Amino acid sequence: MKLKMVLATASLLIAGHCIASQQEQDKEPAPTPQKEQSTESSTTSTLEETADYLRGNLDVFMQDTAAWLDGLSMYESDTHRARAKGYVQLSWLPQRANLGEFDAKFKVKFYLPKWENRISLVLDNDDEDDLKLDYEAEPIIQEDSDRLNIALQSLTEFENLLSLKYRLGLSRGQLYARTELKKSFVFSNFEFSVSPRIDYFSSDGWAPGLKSAVTYPMGKDLISASVSWQKFQFEPYAEEKAGIYWVRNLEDEKLLVSGVQYVKYSDGIDAYLTSVRYREKIYKDWAYLEVEPFVLFKKPLDYRREFGIGLRLISTYGE
Repeated sequence: MKLKMVLATASLLIAGHCIASQQEQDKEPAPTPQKEQSTESSTTSTLEETADYLRGNLDVFMQDTAAWLDGLSMYESDTHRARAKGYVQLSWLPQRANLGEFDAKFKVKFYLPKWENRISLVLDNDDEDDLKLDYEAEPIIQEDSDRLNIALQSLTEFENLLSLKYRLGLSRGQLYARTELKKSFVFSNFEFSVSPRIDYFSSDGWAPGLKSAVTYPMGKDLISASVSWQKFQFEPYAEEKAGIYWVRNLEDEKLLVSGVQYVKYSDGIDAYLTSVRYREKIYKDWAYLEVEPFVLFKKPLDYRREFGIGLRLISTYGE
């Protein structure tokens, strides 16, 4: 909730700045067409400067934090410098039966070379414990994303597309530890990957999981099919997901993703979703807009059609 309040306050400040600028303009004599065009350009320039300022300060703060964390190590590294990379996302998913609320999510990953590139620090309020499908944008059923997740991560990459990841941190409001193995197989016409993992939560107990995905390239496009499964020790049902997506890479870094997805949660609720997601870069190389109209069929509503649309504004930062 605090995160949403901060983001909402920033939005109000920007809006207030724009309103104040507009009020000053209203006091001036009626402009000629040339002056009107100049006024619009000035307003656009002000908004762009404000966006650059906010994003720039966030980036500097995160990079300084990465350098400070890296400086806590007693080891030295002359080849790389500490850095941070992440995103901030504002989203709204109104539906016919529920207008929904604005949701704010963030994620930042600190790369710490003085720790021999073996450890990174990850902060977010996303569902990090959830096994997301490839090209899955948002969970079908919105959950509270105000909980802060923090984890120390160690990633070791071997030959033959094999990697081993360890995590220790806080998620779901409790301590947890994770071991995850990922193996990819590249064939002439497609790629297959499998990722078994085992989690242990201080309150929820053991939570083994498995994810697999198949990617079939078709020129600039591709088809991706993936499934995931995870069972928490004290939950009555396993969490299951399956989805297939057609991904089209359009010109000017635009993306179009069409897909069908099934999900079953640990409380036994299941749902089906079909959607088309369009993504476009709207400012420089760090601001994106996503629009995703969808049709949802949920068990609590006897699988009646429920129309909705997902709107997301995404800002990235870091290297």
